[in-house]
Amino acid sequence: SIKQHKGIKRLLSWNQFTSNEVEHLYQRYVFRIQQSALVCLSLLFTILCFSLAILITSFVGNYTIYSLYLFTQGLIFLIFFIYVKANLMKEKHLLAVNYTVLSFVVILCIFSVPLPLGAPPGFEDHKLNAADGAWVVAFVIFSVYALMPIRTLSKCICGGFIPLVHILVSSQTCVQFPELLWRQVSVR
Repeated sequence: SIKQHKGIKRLLSWNQFTSNEVEHLYQRYVFRIQQSALVCLSLLFTILCFSLAILITSFVGNYTIYSLYLFTQGLIFLIFFIYVKANLMKEKHLLAVNYTVLSFVVILCIFSVPLPLGAPPGFEDHKLNAADGAWVVAFVIFSVYALMPIRTLSKCICGGFIPLVHILVSSQTCVQFPELLWRQVSVR
């Protein structure tokens, strides 16, 4: 009976090391790699948000709703960076922190879609373009696939949801979208 139990246990744990010490070292190593990827991702998005906020503010000459949002989002990513880099995050927190960061990244993409929020003074004649925010979406999808230590299914759902939201909002808010879509569909 004890031999059968050990055989079943070995069969079910085929991807683990036989030594508990080696298995613990391996798990710690994987956690450090995932932690390092999360540090890189949070620093990258901190720089992105602050850079965009500064550029938008200096280009427009005043704070806008979007630039204030980007400053706030940059501070949130900076807090995540400090939290992970200072080794305050434990291994049991990794999944929750990853999905929290993912939710903030998705919110960043949703706020990057072309929305008619009212143009700042001097930019009233700016027409919304379907490409507004598209590079942010592409950058976020690439970063999530490359750096987020989460399950592939979650990455795929995120990678499908974000562009779908961008296309739906762009089709409703951009004036040139119908003719652009027609040009892509018609082949002559």
